[in-house]
Amino acid sequence: MDTAARQRWILRHGFTVLVLAFVLGFPTAFAANHRVWLGAHLAAMMAAIFIILVGLSWRHLRLSERQAHIASGTVVYANGYFALLVGLFVGIYNLPGPATAPPGSPPPAAWQGAVLYFSSAVLVVADFVFAGLVAYGLRESTGEEP
Repeated sequence: MDTAARQRWILRHGFTVLVLAFVLGFPTAFAANHRVWLGAHLAAMMAAIFIILVGLSWRHLRLSERQAHIASGTVVYANGYFALLVGLFVGIYNLPGPATAPPGSPPPAAWQGAVLYFSSAVLVVADFVFAGLVAYGLRESTGEEP
């Protein structure tokens, strides 16, 4: 995929995640656990902003085809859609987070905690991968333009 097509692909998915993040905000007005849904909504909006920022800076990156494939995949699928799924999971099962749990609330069930911790690990690794590749791709030019 050439640079312009990949940039357009990333931007399209970034705005798709942004629209889905807006939709994820509706339960904040109606659900009993509105703080959990608000956290999921804001996390999805931040993920969409990251995807859009990467898409806007894509033509300035100097990456090999493999690096570009890994960076675009991690930013769109792991940081975007996977973050949306985690937000839905947290909202549906009302999992307390550090900012949304009332003091003295019971911890989540073992399987819920395992899913949450695994998905958090996936998101953290994916964020480091795409951020590292974008930072590497923005390195100084050696004199020749790509």
